[in-house]
Amino acid sequence: MTVRRRAAWLALALAALAAPAAASGRPSVVIILMDTTRADRFGSWGSGVDTTPVLDAFAAEGAQFLRHYANSHATRPSLPQIVSGRYFHPSILRPFEPDSHPRDYPFLQPDPQARLLTDLLRDAGYRLLGVTAHPWVDPASAMGRAFHHLEYVEAPPKRGHAGADVIVDRAIALWESRPAEQPTLLYVHLLDTHTPRWLPGDAPRFLAPEVPWQERFGRDGEPRFGKERRRWDFTDARDFTPEDRRIYRAFYDSLLHYTDAQLGRLLARLRQDDPTLARTLVVILADHGEQLGEEGRLKHGDSLIDAVQHTPLIIVGAGVTPGQRVETFTENVDIAPTLATFLALDVPRGTFDGRNLLGRDGSLSPSISRPAVYYAWSDYLAVRTDRWLLRVDPPGSPRSRCRGGETTLWRLGPDGTRVSVRDDQRTRALRTKIARRLGPGAERLEEGLRTQPAEPFFMPVEHWQVDKVEQITCVPIDGGVRPEDLAGSRWLLVRDGLLVLHGQADPLTVTVTVPDGIYEVAAGVRPLGWLWRVPGLFDRATEALRDDDAERFVALGEAVASGRRLRVTVPPSVGDAQRIVNLRLTPRGAPEKAAPAVDREHEERLRTLGYIE
Repeated sequence: MTVRRRAAWLALALAALAAPAAASGRPSVVIILMDTTRADRFGSWGSGVDTTPVLDAFAAEGAQFLRHYANSHATRPSLPQIVSGRYFHPSILRPFEPDSHPRDYPFLQPDPQARLLTDLLRDAGYRLLGVTAHPWVDPASAMGRAFHHLEYVEAPPKRGHAGADVIVDRAIALWESRPAEQPTLLYVHLLDTHTPRWLPGDAPRFLAPEVPWQERFGRDGEPRFGKERRRWDFTDARDFTPEDRRIYRAFYDSLLHYTDAQLGRLLARLRQDDPTLARTLVVILADHGEQLGEEGRLKHGDSLIDAVQHTPLIIVGAGVTPGQRVETFTENVDIAPTLATFLALDVPRGTFDGRNLLGRDGSLSPSISRPAVYYAWSDYLAVRTDRWLLRVDPPGSPRSRCRGGETTLWRLGPDGTRVSVRDDQRTRALRTKIARRLGPGAERLEEGLRTQPAEPFFMPVEHWQVDKVEQITCVPIDGGVRPEDLAGSRWLLVRDGLLVLHGQADPLTVTVTVPDGIYEVAAGVRPLGWLWRVPGLFDRATEALRDDDAERFVALGEAVASGRRLRVTVPPSVGDAQRIVNLRLTPRGAPEKAAPAVDREHEERLRTLGYIE
């Protein structure tokens, strides 16, 4: 072999080592996440409105999963499920409530066997590029750390999020900057169908010109009326008329149509380099949907209604067989294993809870059929079949008192509408399905509480397990609450806070799930003061019922957590004329926690998006 040939051979070998994925012939991947997008508003899912002509035509070029479901109701639980392929995983996003939400605690460790799709792709030699309108998708987060370049496009705080036009412009620029010798993952996160919904034109599309929408709604799609009602519960739409619901839906459809047109620009740019998408796999999905007035609700609370859970999934390109309209159940935890299998990534058995949907030849996997999908979050476990939806709240959950019990069963109609029913035999059978499918993952998540916290942290009332939950009376509260609603010698649950206003109540015995250790325990409270006792001044006292931040703390003594369970007794005197909102747990010997620095712009942006009040 000549010196020149040896040099050429060495150069090829080094190139193969530097770009293993390119050498293996893997396609590039474009993942487009349409935040807050429900499937039934797409034309090809049967909306009856021409909201998505671009994506409808695109879906016909590959696989369209018609009965696809998110595994939870909101972004924070859903993105970990998508990226890990597991029903249970700690947060992978920018911290939101790191000292007061069990999934956000920094000491909660992931299962060592879990792998994020982003890490797997980087290990396989992909160049990871991303652009996002969502402030939680952060380069420093567990999801973002694998990216070679992930940019968050800021918008003015009062606007909340950047528009699809800006995000697509940046996505195209990133695509054009990708290395030619290396396959790329391009991640695009759009937020246009999330509130606030800023009209791209002068008026909502799909609405008759004579409809006086401006009398009732602003240009951001938010109602001008009922503001006091929605200060108590931002999802409350019981005051919407049928015309209000039509207008609200028209705003949503208008932003979906706008997003569809902008994505058309991105798809056209992909085809400039790869006209048939032979070397590019495109995945379009959503983290959750949105209620648009169904059952008197807005936005995406944890109702588990199909409007929130039923989401689009489209996979096109790289040899995926065209014209596949899949009518069996699929779910978001299936996305990571599907991509891992299709791209021949090195993944140990047992990494994912989800199932592979596609064979490597682009046809449907033989194991795709299933009878149910599952929902999982700290507040619920649930299963949905063709005809039934069962929700199970955590045992001893105070919130279960507001739902009428630990379990809620609905019978489903063909269109997903539901009626609450009582059927003990059906409930037992569905609970067994939940235990088999979700039980192991819930146990693995709890095993992640193996690191002793270094600082004080908080456990909100909503995450307590109360021994005798029947001691609690739920007070559904809104702007019309009256003093007599809070009467009686009992524990009252008011907006995830507990209080006692009249007479005596028995102590509450509470269990919380935390790492083993010794803790100083204190109850965080908000005093009601004396105003609630004075006729005519009660309305001013209700502010203390609305706010969830503790004003002061009442010491309850030292307690020992063993087997990841800590039990504490809360005397009724602690809740006398003051609302208990959490427990503060201070590990023995831990220093006082300094007040965190506040990013005012970020906070205002989250307020505009509806994440904080």
